[in-house]
Amino acid sequence: MYLKRFYGPPATEGDPPRVIGVKMLRAGRVQHFSAGFLDGGQGEGWLIRTADAVTIRATTGPVVYRLIRGPGAYCCYCEAAIPDAGTLLEPGLTIGRKHVLSQHGDALSPDPTNPAGYRVEHHYTGVLVGDTVEATTPEEAAQMERGVRDALAVKLRTKYGDTRGASAARRALKTAAAGGEG
Repeated sequence: MYLKRFYGPPATEGDPPRVIGVKMLRAGRVQHFSAGFLDGGQGEGWLIRTADAVTIRATTGPVVYRLIRGPGAYCCYCEAAIPDAGTLLEPGLTIGRKHVLSQHGDALSPDPTNPAGYRVEHHYTGVLVGDTVEATTPEEAAQMERGVRDALAVKLRTKYGDTRGASAARRALKTAAAGGEG
């Protein structure tokens, strides 16, 4: 999402300029919001957050995102929330891994970036609601996200081969994050 902030004069002498509005330059149908972005927008007065929605008061009118998921751990197979996923039950077995094994067996993770079969997200996921784009159901949003992950998996497998193991995918991601070619 790209926003342009418009500033007005400070409220009092010596204060920084205050935000008087924002213009949406570009936004996706499915959007990830960090807690810092939400808190900052609320503090500047151009964003309203409720339990299930985020409203951005843009210069062209309000833009509403319905929140479909918050920060937490989620299964890569069934998208179920897994509370306390990282809690160790016994050596080598966390709550998240136990869910994956009991519900989905020992199959290869559908997400090569999360070989344990579950992932931890630190953001809120919202789906655009409004006249310009038809509303998207949580299932459709999850399918769109799976499409992005599948495309990443294809790219990784094309570049590094079908490894069936997670270590090569992890190495590839670490190498890419470090700025190397792999």
